Amino acid sequence: MLRTCLLAVVIVALAGCSPEEPVINSFDDSWRMLVADSNSALTLLDMPSGDVVTTDLLSAGSDPALLCAGLSRFRDDVFVLHTGSSSITVLTADSLQRKARIETGAAGPASSMAFANATTAFATHPGSDVLSVIDLTTYTVADTLPLPGRPVAVAVVGNIGCVALQASSEIVFFDTRSFALSKPIQVATAPTYIQGDAVNDAFVIVSLGAGKVDAQAPTVPVISFASIASRSVVASVDLTPRAGQGADRVPLGLAITDEGSAYVVMRDVVLRVPLRSRSRATTVTEGTFAGIATIPTRAEIALSSTSDSGIEIYDVFMETKRLQVALPSAGRIMLPLT
Repeated sequence: MLRTCLLAVVIVALAGCSPEEPVINSFDDSWRMLVADSNSALTLLDMPSGDVVTTDLLSAGSDPALLCAGLSRFRDDVFVLHTGSSSITVLTADSLQRKARIETGAAGPASSMAFANATTAFATHPGSDVLSVIDLTTYTVADTLPLPGRPVAVAVVGNIGCVALQASSEIVFFDTRSFALSKPIQVATAPTYIQGDAVNDAFVIVSLGAGKVDAQAPTVPVISFASIASRSVVASVDLTPRAGQGADRVPLGLAITDEGSAYVVMRDVVLRVPLRSRSRATTVTEGTFAGIATIPTRAEIALSSTSDSGIEIYDVFMETKRLQVALPSAGRIMLPLT
């Protein structure tokens, strides 16, 4: 009996001394970010390290016409809008190799893009007052739709699109299949940013206010909500941290989230407006900023900071800063590639 007990003790002791099973963690948190810096040159970053992979990705240093005016992604393609070129460069999202070049001709440089389906996209051209219809199967401009009032931004929800007309302070709805245009609808002065809110069947529009792109006395920026069903503006909220203030503030970007918030970034503050209640704007963070972007697959928000030339990553509720990386120069336009 004694020997049996001693043997059991030895076995237990040996088992306790045996090497542990190795723990293998295969989770890979790496992703990439495209950034157009303050000079509009396009840079690729490895994230979360923030290491620069490629600078001046489109060789804009040798051809300033290729400087970046905007970035969009649709499926496996990245679309680069240019400040001085009547073209849109198409890159493969995985390798960022040049795939095609969309020549926009007399329409001129594009300022914004939106995608209706696998075959059709739309781009705004402020210099020629047209909305171009782009065939994604051939990467060519299939048609152009004249629009008065300087079209600067476009968004699509389902089969309905909406264009912001900055000079006339209006928006126009259009059918993405027939291209039929609605009667222009008045919004606050100088609408400049627009995004679709599919959950609430609406478009979200940010207007700069007077005195930003004209010589009028400055007014407070405004965020408006346009119902797709009624084709009308159903709510508007002043974009100011405090009532009666903010006429000198200039919105620099708009981001909306699936969690129900619209975020508007200004030079020194980020404001949040609930998409459902559309109540007043509240401050979520302060700093010195240049741009904003959502990262839906990671449920995060990216802010470009001008104070330290970096990117700050927050959770989607803007409650916790998860990451901060430095850049050679401040980022202006960001496109997460996750």
